[in-house]
Amino acid sequence: MLAVLAASCPQQPNMSALYRELETDRNQGLKMLSVLERAGLLALVPSGKDTLKNLSRPEKIFCANPNLMHALVSRADEGTIRETFFVNQLRAAGHEVVCADRGDFSVDGRYRVEVGGRKKRFTQIKDIPESFVAADDLESGFGSRIPLWLFGFLQ
Repeated sequence: MLAVLAASCPQQPNMSALYRELETDRNQGLKMLSVLERAGLLALVPSGKDTLKNLSRPEKIFCANPNLMHALVSRADEGTIRETFFVNQLRAAGHEVVCADRGDFSVDGRYRVEVGGRKKRFTQIKDIPESFVAADDLESGFGSRIPLWLFGFLQ
């Protein structure tokens, strides 16, 4: 299951298709996901919405950290590595990270964060108070742009 998920992380999982590919049922599949998350191999990020769907599937599934991605996937997507790093660092520091409807993530129900490269813009989150861009390839931040590498100092 880990190898199948690592090849397509992050994904908004089609749980039925995943269970078919693994030749298992829903209950066993949910148990496997839970065990892989508790083992520190996956990060299951729920939706920020309070729905019953959150109980049966996460909004996105990430590898637990970028190093694991490099070990399991021959060529990992750069955007996926950025988002995986962000989720890993904030969760390790005790913050709640959920998927947001606008922007990539909501942190602690307060901050909205869009993760991207140096040229990432605020277009998706421009009207949202306390919103930030966590940008890779920046040496220093300015305004509401925070260098992605700084999140590595949270722990």
